[in-house]
Amino acid sequence: MEPSCGSFPADRSATGGSPGVSGIIFRHLGSGVPYGRALELQYGLVDAIAEDRSPETVLTLEHAPVITLGRRANPDHVLLPPDRLRQLGIDVIPVDRGGDVTYHGPGQLVSYPLLRLDRRGLTPRGCLRLLEEAVIRTLARLDIRAARQEGYTGVWTATGKICAIGIASRRWVSFHGIALNLAPDWTHWGYIIPCGIPNRPVTSVERELGRPVTLEELLPLWREAFLETFGSA
Repeated sequence: MEPSCGSFPADRSATGGSPGVSGIIFRHLGSGVPYGRALELQYGLVDAIAEDRSPETVLTLEHAPVITLGRRANPDHVLLPPDRLRQLGIDVIPVDRGGDVTYHGPGQLVSYPLLRLDRRGLTPRGCLRLLEEAVIRTLARLDIRAARQEGYTGVWTATGKICAIGIASRRWVSFHGIALNLAPDWTHWGYIIPCGIPNRPVTSVERELGRPVTLEELLPLWREAFLETFGSA
Protein backbone atom coordinates (compact mmCIF):
# COMPACT_ATOMS: atom_id res chain seq x y z
CA MET A 1 0.00 0.00 0.00
CA GLU A 2 1.30 3.46 -0.89
CA PRO A 3 2.13 5.48 2.26
CA SER A 4 0.12 8.56 3.12
CA CYS A 5 1.68 12.02 2.82
CA GLY A 6 2.18 12.11 6.55
CA SER A 7 4.47 9.09 6.41
CA PHE A 8 7.19 10.75 4.35
CA PRO A 9 10.51 10.62 6.23
CA ALA A 10 11.77 13.73 8.01
CA ASP A 11 15.40 14.74 7.65
CA ARG A 12 16.25 16.82 10.70
CA SER A 13 19.98 17.07 10.14
CA ALA A 14 19.69 20.77 9.27
CA THR A 15 17.44 21.85 12.11
CA GLY A 16 18.18 24.00 15.08
CA GLY A 17 16.22 24.88 18.19
CA SER A 18 13.33 27.31 17.98
CA PRO A 19 11.32 28.11 14.83
CA GLY A 20 13.05 30.61 12.55
CA VAL A 21 16.09 30.25 10.32
CA SER A 22 17.91 28.01 12.78
CA GLY A 23 14.79 25.87 13.21
CA ILE A 24 14.03 25.13 9.57
CA ILE A 25 13.40 21.43 8.95
CA PHE A 26 14.62 19.96 5.67
CA ARG A 27 12.64 16.89 4.55
CA HIS A 28 13.72 14.88 1.54
CA LEU A 29 10.76 12.96 0.12
CA GLY A 30 12.67 10.85 -2.39
CA SER A 31 12.15 10.30 -6.12
CA GLY A 32 9.09 9.60 -8.24
CA VAL A 33 6.80 11.55 -5.89
CA PRO A 34 3.35 12.14 -7.45
CA TYR A 35 2.61 15.83 -7.73
CA GLY A 36 -0.75 15.60 -5.96
CA ARG A 37 0.76 13.93 -2.90
CA ALA A 38 3.40 16.64 -2.53
CA LEU A 39 0.77 19.35 -2.94
CA GLU A 40 -1.44 17.75 -0.28
CA LEU A 41 1.51 17.64 2.09
CA GLN A 42 2.23 21.32 1.43
CA TYR A 43 -1.36 22.33 2.20
CA GLY A 44 -1.24 20.49 5.52
CA LEU A 45 2.08 22.07 6.44
CA VAL A 46 0.86 25.57 5.52
CA ASP A 47 -1.87 25.29 8.16
CA ALA A 48 0.42 23.71 10.74
CA ILE A 49 3.08 26.39 10.29
CA ALA A 50 0.55 29.23 10.31
CA GLU A 51 -0.84 27.89 13.61
CA ASP A 52 2.64 27.36 15.14
CA ARG A 53 2.17 23.59 15.24
CA SER A 54 5.19 23.03 13.01
CA PRO A 55 8.45 24.85 12.31
CA GLU A 56 9.18 26.20 8.86
CA THR A 57 9.94 23.36 6.45
CA VAL A 58 11.82 22.96 3.18
CA LEU A 59 10.77 19.92 1.15
CA THR A 60 13.06 18.42 -1.48
CA LEU A 61 12.17 15.70 -3.98
CA GLU A 62 12.05 14.48 -7.56
CA HIS A 63 8.58 14.30 -9.09
CA ALA A 64 7.11 11.69 -11.33
CA PRO A 65 6.72 13.31 -14.80
CA VAL A 66 4.13 16.09 -14.69
CA ILE A 67 3.24 19.29 -16.52
CA THR A 68 1.79 22.00 -14.29
CA LEU A 69 -0.20 25.04 -15.36
CA GLY A 70 0.12 28.15 -13.18
CA ARG A 71 -2.58 30.74 -12.69
CA ARG A 72 -1.62 32.63 -15.85
CA ALA A 73 -0.94 29.58 -18.01
CA ASN A 74 -1.89 29.57 -21.67
CA PRO A 75 -3.20 26.07 -22.57
CA ASP A 76 -1.65 26.48 -26.04
CA HIS A 77 1.77 26.26 -24.38
CA VAL A 78 1.11 22.52 -23.87
CA LEU A 79 1.91 21.08 -27.29
CA LEU A 80 0.32 17.63 -27.00
CA PRO A 81 -3.29 16.76 -26.09
CA PRO A 82 -3.90 15.49 -22.54
CA ASP A 83 -4.82 11.99 -23.75
CA ARG A 84 -1.51 11.62 -25.57
CA LEU A 85 0.43 12.93 -22.55
CA ARG A 86 -1.32 10.41 -20.31
CA GLN A 87 -0.29 7.63 -22.72
CA LEU A 88 3.29 8.85 -22.25
CA GLY A 89 2.90 8.73 -18.46
CA ILE A 90 2.79 12.51 -17.96
CA ASP A 91 0.04 14.13 -15.90
CA VAL A 92 -1.24 17.67 -16.61
CA ILE A 93 -2.32 19.52 -13.47
CA PRO A 94 -3.59 23.12 -12.96
CA VAL A 95 -2.00 24.63 -9.84
CA ASP A 96 -2.33 27.75 -7.70
CA ARG A 97 1.19 29.12 -8.09
CA GLY A 98 2.04 32.07 -10.29
CA GLY A 99 3.49 31.67 -13.74
CA ASP A 100 2.75 29.70 -16.87
CA VAL A 101 3.48 26.12 -17.95
CA THR A 102 6.38 24.08 -16.61
CA TYR A 103 7.57 20.50 -16.40
CA HIS A 104 8.74 18.45 -13.41
CA GLY A 105 10.27 15.02 -13.53
CA PRO A 106 13.28 12.83 -12.85
CA GLY A 107 16.57 14.67 -13.17
CA GLN A 108 15.35 17.77 -11.35
CA LEU A 109 15.76 19.06 -7.84
CA VAL A 110 12.34 20.30 -6.79
CA SER A 111 12.20 22.17 -3.51
CA TYR A 112 9.17 23.62 -1.73
CA PRO A 113 10.05 26.10 1.07
CA LEU A 114 7.18 26.67 3.51
CA LEU A 115 8.16 29.85 5.34
CA ARG A 116 6.47 32.38 7.63
CA LEU A 117 6.56 35.42 5.37
CA ASP A 118 5.00 37.70 7.97
CA ARG A 119 7.63 36.97 10.61
CA ARG A 120 10.38 37.39 8.04
CA GLY A 121 9.04 40.70 6.76
CA LEU A 122 8.73 39.26 3.26
CA THR A 123 6.18 39.65 0.50
CA PRO A 124 5.67 36.69 -1.85
CA ARG A 125 7.68 38.56 -4.49
CA GLY A 126 10.46 39.21 -2.01
CA CYS A 127 10.52 35.52 -1.14
CA LEU A 128 10.73 34.62 -4.82
CA ARG A 129 13.74 36.92 -5.29
CA LEU A 130 15.51 35.32 -2.33
CA LEU A 131 14.83 31.87 -3.79
CA GLU A 132 16.46 33.01 -7.02
CA GLU A 133 19.46 34.16 -4.98
CA ALA A 134 19.65 30.83 -3.14
CA VAL A 135 19.71 28.98 -6.47
CA ILE A 136 22.40 31.32 -7.83
CA ARG A 137 24.53 30.63 -4.73
CA THR A 138 23.94 26.89 -5.05
CA LEU A 139 25.15 26.91 -8.63
CA ALA A 140 28.16 29.05 -7.71
CA ARG A 141 29.24 26.22 -5.41
CA LEU A 142 29.48 24.10 -8.56
CA ASP A 143 31.36 26.86 -10.41
CA ILE A 144 28.33 27.60 -12.61
CA ARG A 145 27.78 31.30 -13.25
CA ALA A 146 24.06 32.07 -13.12
CA ALA A 147 21.93 35.19 -12.71
CA ARG A 148 18.46 36.65 -12.97
CA GLN A 149 17.25 37.89 -16.32
CA GLU A 150 15.45 41.20 -16.60
CA GLY A 151 11.72 40.79 -17.10
CA TYR A 152 11.61 37.10 -16.17
CA THR A 153 11.49 34.96 -13.05
CA GLY A 154 13.84 32.05 -12.49
CA VAL A 155 17.59 31.62 -12.89
CA TRP A 156 19.55 31.68 -16.12
CA THR A 157 23.03 30.91 -17.39
CA ALA A 158 24.59 32.19 -20.62
CA THR A 159 23.25 28.98 -22.21
CA GLY A 160 19.61 29.17 -21.09
CA LYS A 161 17.13 28.87 -18.23
CA ILE A 162 18.34 26.40 -15.63
CA CYS A 163 15.74 26.86 -12.85
CA ALA A 164 12.04 27.68 -12.88
CA ILE A 165 10.53 29.34 -9.82
CA GLY A 166 6.91 29.94 -8.89
CA ILE A 167 5.41 30.45 -5.45
CA ALA A 168 2.12 31.13 -3.76
CA SER A 169 1.20 32.05 -0.21
CA ARG A 170 -1.70 31.33 2.11
CA ARG A 171 -2.08 32.58 5.66
CA TRP A 172 1.29 34.30 5.10
CA VAL A 173 3.05 30.98 4.60
CA SER A 174 4.82 30.38 1.29
CA PHE A 175 4.47 27.19 -0.74
CA HIS A 176 5.41 25.85 -4.20
CA GLY A 177 9.01 26.72 -5.06
CA ILE A 178 11.85 25.81 -7.42
CA ALA A 179 12.65 23.24 -10.11
CA LEU A 180 16.39 23.13 -10.84
CA ASN A 181 17.41 21.07 -13.86
CA LEU A 182 20.14 18.50 -13.17
CA ALA A 183 19.74 16.07 -16.10
CA PRO A 184 16.06 15.89 -17.10
CA ASP A 185 14.56 13.92 -19.98
CA TRP A 186 14.82 16.51 -22.75
CA THR A 187 12.20 14.68 -24.81
CA HIS A 188 9.58 15.76 -22.25
CA TRP A 189 10.57 19.41 -22.56
CA GLY A 190 9.58 19.24 -26.22
CA TYR A 191 5.95 18.81 -25.18
CA ILE A 192 5.63 22.35 -23.75
CA ILE A 193 6.73 25.93 -24.26
CA PRO A 194 8.58 26.23 -20.94
CA CYS A 195 7.20 29.06 -18.79
CA GLY A 196 5.41 30.34 -21.89
CA ILE A 197 8.66 31.78 -23.29
CA PRO A 198 9.09 30.71 -26.93
CA ASN A 199 12.47 30.43 -28.61
CA ARG A 200 14.41 30.52 -25.34
CA PRO A 201 16.59 27.51 -24.54
CA VAL A 202 16.50 25.47 -21.36
CA THR A 203 19.70 24.13 -19.84
CA SER A 204 20.82 21.91 -16.98
CA VAL A 205 23.64 21.43 -14.49
CA GLU A 206 24.89 18.48 -16.54
CA ARG A 207 24.99 20.54 -19.73
CA GLU A 208 26.77 23.41 -18.01
CA LEU A 209 29.45 21.23 -16.39
CA GLY A 210 29.76 18.50 -19.01
CA ARG A 211 29.35 15.87 -16.31
CA PRO A 212 26.48 14.45 -14.25
CA VAL A 213 25.71 15.80 -10.78
CA THR A 214 23.53 13.61 -8.59
CA LEU A 215 20.72 14.78 -6.39
CA GLU A 216 22.66 13.47 -3.40
CA GLU A 217 25.59 15.69 -4.37
CA LEU A 218 23.40 18.75 -4.84
CA LEU A 219 21.20 18.54 -1.73
CA PRO A 220 23.80 19.68 0.84
CA LEU A 221 24.79 22.57 -1.44
CA TRP A 222 21.14 23.65 -1.70
CA ARG A 223 20.63 23.48 2.06
CA GLU A 224 23.78 25.47 2.75
CA ALA A 225 22.96 28.17 0.19
CA PHE A 226 19.33 28.33 1.30
CA LEU A 227 20.19 28.92 4.96
CA GLU A 228 22.89 31.41 3.99
CA THR A 229 20.42 33.39 1.88
CA PHE A 230 17.43 33.38 4.17
CA GLY A 231 19.54 34.15 7.20
CA SER A 232 19.41 37.79 6.15
CA ALA A 233 15.61 37.85 5.63
